[in-house]
Amino acid sequence: MAEIKPCDIFLIDGFSLLYRAYYGYPPNLTTPDKIPINAVYGFITMMLNAIVQFKPKYLGICLDRKEPTYRNEIFPDYKANRSAPDEEFLVQLPEFRKLIEPFNIPLIEAPGYESDDLLGALSKQFSDQGFVTYIMSGDLDLLQLVNDYTVIVNNKKGVSNYILYNEEQVYDRYSLKPNQIIDFKALKGDASDNIPGVKGIGEKTAVSLLSEFTTLDNIYQNLDGIKSKSVVTKLTDNQ
Repeated sequence: MAEIKPCDIFLIDGFSLLYRAYYGYPPNLTTPDKIPINAVYGFITMMLNAIVQFKPKYLGICLDRKEPTYRNEIFPDYKANRSAPDEEFLVQLPEFRKLIEPFNIPLIEAPGYESDDLLGALSKQFSDQGFVTYIMSGDLDLLQLVNDYTVIVNNKKGVSNYILYNEEQVYDRYSLKPNQIIDFKALKGDASDNIPGVKGIGEKTAVSLLSEFTTLDNIYQNLDGIKSKSVVTKLTDNQ
């Protein structure tokens, strides 16, 4: 496996980690006022473990906001299949902000943008400046950001067991380069975000097409070079 460089900047995908903690820690954890606190407790536990393990020089937490984003304007059905968060989760958010404040860790958020957008923009800026950035998230869409300076930290199990994705690890998992992940998602779709993709094209076919033609645009520019007529029909019908 390729070398993982020491961490300069550690960014946390806030709600990704909060949800993981909410579903992973006992729901009977409460404040003296009986407010559920398992998501906050789990978040703080995982954050502190990460600080000890990765020893970053700088730390930030990126958050989603409740306002619609530009993605909803492009595709109104974006995430339309998701149910509203549990009330037991929502009541913990003020407690989360209250507990993060003494750490003096910036909560980074912007109306109209998801934490994904902020993580992407920041990692690009830091990468251009030569800073090694680790991004902690359960969202593997972020693998598209991986490069010589950006590593994705994906929780595997428990509070201190991680998979670190550099370019080699991304290829080992998907047989694709990080910059092909966008086109991979475009082809196979993403049920969790209600993105349809090309109907009938699964992971195996998507990887095969990108391995041969490299990009989505190049696939469509070379439809006559695809041997399977059914795949050509699916691509054409769903372009």
